[in-house]
Amino acid sequence: MAQIHFNDVSRKLKGSLQSQFVNDKFATVATPENVLTPDNLRRVYQSLAVSEGVVELESTIDEEEFAQIVQREKVHTFLAVLLYANCSAHAVWTFVSKLVPPDNHDDAEPPYSLPADKKYLQRLFDNDGETVTSFYQAQPHFSTVVLRAGENVKVRNDEMCPLPYREDKKIGDGSFGNVFKVKIVKGHFITNGNPNTSDVEVARKDYVYEDNAKQSFEDEIKAMAKISGGILTHDNILQNFCTLEIEGTTPKFSLFMPLAIMDLNTYMNSDRNTMDTDARRRLIRSALGLARGLQHLHGGIETRDGDRLVCYHMDLKPANILLFPDERRGDEPPHEDDRIWKISDFGISRVKEIQKNTGRDKVLDLRQLFKSTEKESGASATRNRRGRGTYLPSEAEMSSREMNHKSDVWSLGCVISELFTYMEEGSEGLDRYSKKRLQQSRERADVFYQTSKFGNGYGMNTEVHSQHKRLIKTAERRWSWEGEAVADMLEFLENKVLQPDKNKRCNAAEVASVLKKTGDSYRIRDPGAAVSTKKWLKSNVKRLFP
Repeated sequence: MAQIHFNDVSRKLKGSLQSQFVNDKFATVATPENVLTPDNLRRVYQSLAVSEGVVELESTIDEEEFAQIVQREKVHTFLAVLLYANCSAHAVWTFVSKLVPPDNHDDAEPPYSLPADKKYLQRLFDNDGETVTSFYQAQPHFSTVVLRAGENVKVRNDEMCPLPYREDKKIGDGSFGNVFKVKIVKGHFITNGNPNTSDVEVARKDYVYEDNAKQSFEDEIKAMAKISGGILTHDNILQNFCTLEIEGTTPKFSLFMPLAIMDLNTYMNSDRNTMDTDARRRLIRSALGLARGLQHLHGGIETRDGDRLVCYHMDLKPANILLFPDERRGDEPPHEDDRIWKISDFGISRVKEIQKNTGRDKVLDLRQLFKSTEKESGASATRNRRGRGTYLPSEAEMSSREMNHKSDVWSLGCVISELFTYMEEGSEGLDRYSKKRLQQSRERADVFYQTSKFGNGYGMNTEVHSQHKRLIKTAERRWSWEGEAVADMLEFLENKVLQPDKNKRCNAAEVASVLKKTGDSYRIRDPGAAVSTKKWLKSNVKRLFP
């Protein structure tokens, strides 16, 4: 039998490891074990046993026992780094010798975990500087991050710990972060103890911490952890999968969440066919869910330690409302266009924490944690159509910024007003509505309020009432019952929601109630049997006066 040389075995195994790298950058958690099979482990041992310069191990173990020890101690990855780094037979033998009997490495948990720091490697390899350097530089390829549902994973930096993405594509941005579509490789997203069995696509939103945020806002950090830990369970609230913190000179924070079809802003900017009665009803039903989700946020959520968190979104707008297929089965037959709307970005909001033991409450502004991505520019408000600031109430302009849950209700009213415009006039109608609000607002944005002529207060933007009148008349011309339903909804918005004085606004539950009533008006009508006002008059006049 020909003698097996360590360098030949090492070179061949390195090639096998590298061939399985994702995007030629990193190994998955399964790669080392896939390559270092029992047969290959035996070959490694055989080659070490005949290598020059290797002190014979004072042990009775043979190649079979070596393979069993590597499998039992789960050190395939550590051994893979040694082979990939072209470390010497002596270095590998040093590692093997410490497996027999297994060392209890107090500073590495679990044993031989990655990435390992240089001090630990120096102790492990008896101050062999060349081995330490080679291993340290090679280990990032095998230190790929593993995400865990419901947990916050912390890594030192993404240079030492590659992120487990086969694909990573930017798909949007917001006031405090950018959104990416990522494909997490097999085995790197664990749910209930089970790794994903195939690549999985999710959305990731990245935030950058403010300077010294983690030292200055300890309570906010804790509140953020509670929210992102999955305590917000409601059909219309986007639940995060997990979070990731990347430390370093520029600390970053990432939220992972389900990947939506699109956001409401994209949907309402798209071309559409003429919308029938049933399509309008489905959109109103989706908006009803949105109001109920907001009601849930405002109602308070109990944390695992018994405290309560009341969340104020503070930036509700179509771009933060995500659309997903609605696979729920209620009392209606399913439709391919059914969508459920989910509120996102609620974690970067204002939170009132009510402590169980003391009954005291304190308000925490989570936006202080992260840097805003908004650019200070002279861009016109027209180019900012239906964007940042459009849906905020007048109190957002005040120096005190005394915003609360009623501020969210204002934003909800703006979204509903635009929804009814879109249902009737499409995206072109939204453009016209935006431009006319801008003309009336006396502000630099297409907001739904306007300053008084004397600059001593605010009122509802007069274009809102004008637009609502047009929508009601159009609905009346189509069906008398629809005109009444649209009038009830839009007049409610003007009287109870789009009130500049937040103390005069209703709550989200009342908005939900009126949306349900409006949706029911559409639901009880059979579109095929419904009769427009003009057709009803024409047919009945002929019947009465033949």
